[in-house]
Order: sequence, then C-alpha cells, then structure tokens
Amino acid sequence: MSQRGPLYVRNYPQPRGFLTFLSLLLFLGIAIFPINTRCEEGSLVICGKVVDAISGRPIPNATVLIWDIIGCSEPKIGAGIYITDSDGCYLASSPYLRVGRKYYIYAYVGDPIRGKFIYAPSTRKVVTLYEENSFVNVSFKLIPAGTIFLTDDFWYIESVIQPHQFSVGVIVTDPLVERYNATYLSRYGFGRLSPDTYFLYLNSRTIIVPANTKVYLNVTAFFYSAERGFFERSFIIDDGGKGFFLSQGESVNVSLAWFSLHASFPIIQNYVSKTLSEIEKARGEGFDVWNEREKLKEALSLLEEAYLHLTKHNYANCWLSLRRALSLIESIYRSLDFMRRRAYENAIYLPAFFAIYSVSLGLFLSESEKKKVILSFCMYSAILASLFIVYPGMQRAVAGERILTFLSFSILSILIVSIMIFWAPKVWKESSLEGRVSIRSAIATIFSIAKRQVKRRRIRCGLTLISIMLLVMAFTAFTSFGSVYGILSKTMPANVMAVGIFVERSPEDRSVLIPLSESDIKMLEDLKAQMIAPKVENMPSLNPIAQISIGNKVKDIYGVIGFLFQTEQQYTNIYSTMIDFKLDPEDRSGIILSYNLGKNLGIKTGDRLNITFGGIFSREVVVRGFFEGEGLRQKVDFNGRPIMPMRLVKRDEKILIEYCDPDDVILMDWREALAIQESLLALLGVHAPQIAVISRIIFTPQSWDDLSSLISILSFAMECTVFVAKGSEITKYYLGFRFEVKGVTEIIFSMIMVTLNVGLVMLTAVYERRHEIRVLSTVGLNPTHISFLFLAEAIVIAIIGGGAGYLFGLGFYRLMIFLGQELMVHPKIEWWWSLMGLLLSICVSLIAAIRPAALAVKLYTPSLIKRLRISEEERVKRELKIFKAFEEREYVLPVRVLKSEIDFFMGYLIDKLKERETRILEEGTQDIFEEPEKITPSGQVVRSLSFKYVCVEGGLRFTTENTVECSMFLDRDYYIVKVICKPLEPGMPEEILNRGVNLVHNILINWAKDRKRIVGRF
Repeated sequence: MSQRGPLYVRNYPQPRGFLTFLSLLLFLGIAIFPINTRCEEGSLVICGKVVDAISGRPIPNATVLIWDIIGCSEPKIGAGIYITDSDGCYLASSPYLRVGRKYYIYAYVGDPIRGKFIYAPSTRKVVTLYEENSFVNVSFKLIPAGTIFLTDDFWYIESVIQPHQFSVGVIVTDPLVERYNATYLSRYGFGRLSPDTYFLYLNSRTIIVPANTKVYLNVTAFFYSAERGFFERSFIIDDGGKGFFLSQGESVNVSLAWFSLHASFPIIQNYVSKTLSEIEKARGEGFDVWNEREKLKEALSLLEEAYLHLTKHNYANCWLSLRRALSLIESIYRSLDFMRRRAYENAIYLPAFFAIYSVSLGLFLSESEKKKVILSFCMYSAILASLFIVYPGMQRAVAGERILTFLSFSILSILIVSIMIFWAPKVWKESSLEGRVSIRSAIATIFSIAKRQVKRRRIRCGLTLISIMLLVMAFTAFTSFGSVYGILSKTMPANVMAVGIFVERSPEDRSVLIPLSESDIKMLEDLKAQMIAPKVENMPSLNPIAQISIGNKVKDIYGVIGFLFQTEQQYTNIYSTMIDFKLDPEDRSGIILSYNLGKNLGIKTGDRLNITFGGIFSREVVVRGFFEGEGLRQKVDFNGRPIMPMRLVKRDEKILIEYCDPDDVILMDWREALAIQESLLALLGVHAPQIAVISRIIFTPQSWDDLSSLISILSFAMECTVFVAKGSEITKYYLGFRFEVKGVTEIIFSMIMVTLNVGLVMLTAVYERRHEIRVLSTVGLNPTHISFLFLAEAIVIAIIGGGAGYLFGLGFYRLMIFLGQELMVHPKIEWWWSLMGLLLSICVSLIAAIRPAALAVKLYTPSLIKRLRISEEERVKRELKIFKAFEEREYVLPVRVLKSEIDFFMGYLIDKLKERETRILEEGTQDIFEEPEKITPSGQVVRSLSFKYVCVEGGLRFTTENTVECSMFLDRDYYIVKVICKPLEPGMPEEILNRGVNLVHNILINWAKDRKRIVGRF
C-alpha cells in the first residue's frame, strides 16, 4: 500500500458537547420536516445515526468515512472523516460536500492501522448530490465483529507468481442480514473484486468477520501463466472444517500459506491420477513409458516430502517440492504428447517404406513374374496388418477420418512401387549399342545372379540374414536417440564485469514481459541469497504511463525503472551514469531524471515535481539527481539486453516494441514503484496501467558449491531462465528438449561382430565359386561386374534382413510391454528410422563384402592390371576400339523454333556450319545443303538441312552423314528439331557419331542465347 496518514482517530480530541447539541437539533428537524427540507440557502448536508444492529443502541465514537470519488481527494478529519457522538450521530456538510459530486460512505468501529475492529464496516452507500440545499440522511446498522489476519505469503502450485488480484469472501452460517436488516462488508482482499479494501485503508490481509457466529472464508485468486493466460482458483479457509467463531473485538492469525498449500495438494493429486491414467493408456498403445513412470515415482516422492514440510510449517520448501513435482508431471505430459504426435505424424508415411520392402521380398522369393506381383501384394498386406499390432499408437493414429488417408496412401505407395519395378522396365528401353552392356541390363542380371546365389546357399545365407536382422532389431529396440525435457545450458562472453546470478521469466525475444513477484524475492532469501538487486519496470504501453508537471510545463513519461540502488551498483555499476546524485537509502519518494530532460525543463536537484500516474493518481516527488542518457542507454544486463524499459510505437499501422528514449524514462526506488502500482490497481482495477512489475532479480548465492541444485530449483520450481556470471563468461540455463543418445557403444560391438560374420561368409564364397567366376569372366563379365556381383549379394541380404529387423524391433517393444518389462529407451517411431535401419544393414554388409569382392577380381580374372577402375585416357581408348556404330541414330534436341523464326534459324544454322567447313584432312563439315520445305502425308511441315561431318582419329578419316530436321504439325506454331546421324562406313567408332551430334547441339545452344538479338533486328 502507498504511504498515507492514519485514519484511526479515536485518540483525537472530540467536540462532543457541540456535536451532541447539533445532532439533537438536526434529528428534531428531521422528525418534523421531510428529509430534503432546506436548512439555509446553498447548504449541503449528509447526516445520520450509527446503531448496533443487534441491540439497537447508538454507537458512540464510530468512524464515518465519506470519499469524494470524483475529486479523488483523501478524506481528513472534519473533511471526509467524522466521529459519532454519544448518541451515535454524525454530520457532514459544505465545503467538503459539493454539488455534482459522488460520494462513497462507510461506517465502522475499529482501528484500520492495527486491524482491530469492534464493529464490521458497513457496505458501501453511494450518494450523489445533484443540487444545492441537498439534505441526505444516511444511517447505519453495524454488526459486532472480530478480525482474522491472514499471515505469510500466498503459495499456489499452478503459478510461480503471486496472484494478480485476490478477494476473500466471508461466508456466515447465520443469516444476519435477514434477521437484523443490517449489511456488512463481506469481501476483502486486493483488486477489482474488493475495491472497498482500498477506500477503508485496510491491509489486503485483514478480514473483518461477524462476531459470535460461525464463519468461513472463501478465497478467490486470479493468477497468470504464460501458457494459460489469466485463470481463477478458489479454496476455503475453514480451520480444519470447524470454521471460525470469534467474540466481539477478538482477533486471530490464520496462515494463508498453510491453507493455500493445503488446497494445492488435492490439485496435484488429481494431476497424478490423470497422469498415471495417461501413462497406462500410452503403455497400452505400445509406447515405452519407463522414463515417464520413473518421473511419476519421483513426483510422488516429492509430494510426500512436501507434506512433511507443510506439517513443519516450512512453507517455502513445501512449495518448492510441490512445484518440482508439478514440473515433473508437466514434463510427463509433454513427453507423452510428443511421442503421440510423432506417431500420428509418421504413421502415414510408413507404408511407402514397406511397399519397397514388400516388392523386394517378392522379387527375392519367386522367379515367376506373376508370382512376384502376387507375393509382393500379399506380403505388403500382411506387414500393414502387423503394423496395427506392433507400431505404437497406430490404432489411434489412423482412427476416424485419417483411416481413409492412410489407406489411400498405402494403396498409392504399393501401386507406384509396383509400376516402377514391374511395368516401367518393359516400357522404357535403353538404346542398345553393339559391344556395350546397358546399365539397366547389367544391374538386373547381377542382382538376379546374386539372388540365386543367396537362395542356393540356404543355411549359410539364412544365418547371415538372421544376424543382419538381429543387428537392426537391436538398433531399433535397444538404442535411444530422442529428445528429453530438461535443463539446457549455453555459454556466452560476459557483457558485464560482475559475479552473480540473474533470473527472469520473460522469453528471449521479449515478446511478452512475464513478471516476477515479491514472493520470489522471499523465496531467494530462504535459499540464502545475498545482495539481492531487483529491477522494476513498466509493461510496454502505447500511451504515456505518467506525466511530470512543473509550473505550466508537462512532460509525458513512457518508461519507469525501479532499483535498489545500493545493490544494483554491485552488478551493473549504475552510479557511473549518475550526475549530481544524492539519494538517501531510506528515502523512497525521490526520482531521477535524464540530464537532458532536466536541462530542457529547468529542473535542479532538490526541486519538487508533481507526477500523475494513469491520469488519476498524483503525488509530489523530489528530484534526487540526474542520469546521463546515452550512458544508461548503453547499460546492459546479464542477459545481454539493455536496461532501458520498452514501449509500444505505432508506425505504418503496425504496433512495434522499442526501447524507450532516455528523456521519456524516470528512475525511482523499486518499493515505491510497486506501492504506486498497488494504489493504481485499487483505484482502477483491471484498467490500471502496469507501471511497475519486477522484471528480473540479480543475487549472489551464499555458497557456490551447490550451484546445480540451486539452478534446478530456479528452473523447474520457479520456471525462471538463469544467467550465471563468473569470470569472463556467462552461462545461460533454461528448460527445453535436449537430444539424448543411449546404447550406441553396445550397438557398435554388434556391428563389428556382424561385419566379421558377413565378411567370413562372403570370403568362403569366393573360394567356393572359383569355377563359376572363370565362366562368368569367359562369357564377357569384366572385373567390375564380378566385384559388383559379390556386393549385390551383400545388398540383397541387407535389404531382406534390414526390413525384417526394423519390423521385429517394433514388435519387441510390444513383447516387452506384454511381459511387464521396460526397455528404458525412446521407441523409433519416425518413418525415417526404417530407412536408417536399412542403411545400417546395407553399410555393414557392403563393408564386409568389399574385401572378398576385391579378392575375387584379383584371383580369378585374366588381367595383369589388378585394378577395379581404369584411367579416363584408357577408358576412351577402349571405347573407341570396342563400341562400333553400324546404323543411323536419331536424336531429338531440347529446343523449339517458332514458325515466325524458322527462316532465321535455318540461316543461322547454315552460317555456323559453314564456319566449320573444311576441304582438307581435318575435323569439320562438308557438302552443306538445305532442302526445300515439304509436307508429309501425316500433316507435318518439314524443313531440313544435310551436311557431312569429317573427323580424323588414330590416323584414320571417318565421315558421317547428318540431317537436321525441323518438323511442325499444322495445328501448332513451333518446330521440333532432331538430328539423324548415319555412319558412312559401317563399324566406325560410335564416338564419331556423338561428336557430330554435339556439334549441332552446341550451335543450338548459341542460337538460344542470340535469338532475341538476331530476330529483334528485323
């Protein structure tokens, strides 16, 4: 509360005789004349009587409080505060009363400063004086009362900050209002639900209850959470179910902390019950929830620990234990939600992988084309059916409308793969060349031979398949690569030369300022924090949050910063920005302005200013010094952000957040800033501007030895981001998902064993197949083909074993759950883990087969050059000798020529060919001839150009006949260009044909570049 003068006036001397006489005359007049009878011209009177509601006797020395709401001036003795005489009468008149003003009127007997009450305050009575000579009677019946003081802090586990506002309602079992026709104030607290607390100058923790009757307290609080926004929570304070029975004038202390924490236990127990249900549900769906069960056990242990702290009235530790338990429960929900979302998002993509695997399996198991297709579809259907059993969350992932999407994608996957494998090779045929084996034919032949070799050696290859399958299954089921929610850290260079711990709740981008509270400071004190330096600042606002006025000069203020200057100096060296600074540590009423603002307004140290907050709350302050604007602008906190507060700025119809200009900022004591904020909330409620919230706290721990435990409390229980500054580095600690790896060391040993096993099998096969390798070499397989044959066998084994291993790995999760065991790993439910398992098996098999493949080439191929790869020069020489051309070739070139440009194109092509025309024995063109335009029977317009291409290679002269043909259908406006090459001497090297085609191709590329320049001239 802001500091105001006392309202309890029982010790003031009272003019009782005069008041008694005046009141007697007043009531005689009231008895004879109507209430609104004019006393004298221009007079305004509010008077009445205060009596005991039960006995009807007048109450002397009762306080009647009259607030001028429009003027907002604080009541004083004789001007808003009136004391009843021995007959319980009071009188209020002009000049305090004014026409057109609205007044709140209360009556009570007690001491608001000490909180002792004999009669409960009446409910607010509202009087508006509309005209002169108004005479209003406002009398009160008061209920005898006692007082309940709420002690300790408000602790609630669902929020890490104190309630934004709270109210305490008094629940009475005896209907006093109906019985005695009396009203009493039944709602107290802080905020818009209990504004009377402010007008009565009551502490928000003082609750006045009717005496001699059983009462209960209903507490309603509004909390803020970054995830949920504002939310409301209520609980009953009932003294263990007995209620409170106070005699008149009696007072008792009740721990708000105890009841708020006690009310938190059912909430967290409900969370535990729901979490256990969710864990069991996830376990039934096939998810491995060992980690989540362990966290729940830890949460239950913390719950028991919290109860022990509560019985010992150790409220801070009780709240910390409850918060850590709640944090664990929330992390369980995050993990379960994360696993389910991954399963739901990835389940739809799995059919694509298993479609490829099923077709591969069909190709492996059968030689008949028809049986291959049938087996592929049968295996695919069986695998998809098994996914509903072994894949975690599959049944829920494809429930409802998603089942149609899943089935559509499944059918589409198998159709696409089947078309690519079974139908596309029959339609798409490679151009054949005498003496050269096509790539597709070579691959198909090699894998066909490899498949037969694997099936022929059934026992040996079967055991190899099992070892590959077990490796992939172990990789899937026993290794863990997943995200774990916990504390993350990041180190950065220090931007301040200080040692301490900085805590805040605001996100890194400052998109929203999430405040800390004074209870957080008390919590840090309980954690043995020293040299605590809180910083208070305003919430960003588009409108000014305050106005400074001196004389006729007014200045808008957009930013407020509150410091505890003595400790702030230890961390940010704030005094280095001060000019003429004279702030007394005990003085909370002083402010500090920018030097430029003081100079512009003519303000000096010691001057008194009037400052208005929220357009309604004013007070006089003293200027205690100035700060250098640029110096403060350049000051940064531990988090690297400027100390300056922020404001909202409207630019181009957009609302932006910017740092305040130093001339728009005032500095003051942090406690005074919070007191002003409390007053604004009492006056304006939810419409009050947020001029002061605690944005961060810096402190020094008593000991640095247990830093990890302190960071855990600050992060999990208090939900703070922590910056630890020590030396030349600052380490940031925050909550998030980190990548966790388990079981990698064990799987590496398994990979080595499987590699050796596969390698041994392949090496044995090399020596067993000596005769076969010689035969293959004799029929035309070169060393590369032979080496690929062994590598293909390894790939076949890897594909069959890898796919089955991933499927069995998923099934192993369900088997362990069925047996009541936990694997303590994160299930690999993303679709790409299937590919990772397959790649693992292929890599292991290929590594194992490389050495046997090289050995087969070395031992059994009749070549003195023991190399798997020849040089480029050698390759060219071999191709010239081996690959021959005996018939013409036709090549369609990637260019279209518009009908309007065909003449330019043909002229350009002739010019370029003539540039390469030669008559001697060297590379070039000859006999260039353009044929006349003709129309074919199919309705095509054809323009063609013929020429000969001459080339000398190895001392021999080769010639090709070439035709460039441009054809266009009559219903189109562009020509398609193709080149027809024919060897003049059959059996010439194929490379010569390719050179002629490349010549035309290069000319067409240049035409595409020069077309606009050539055509544009005409």
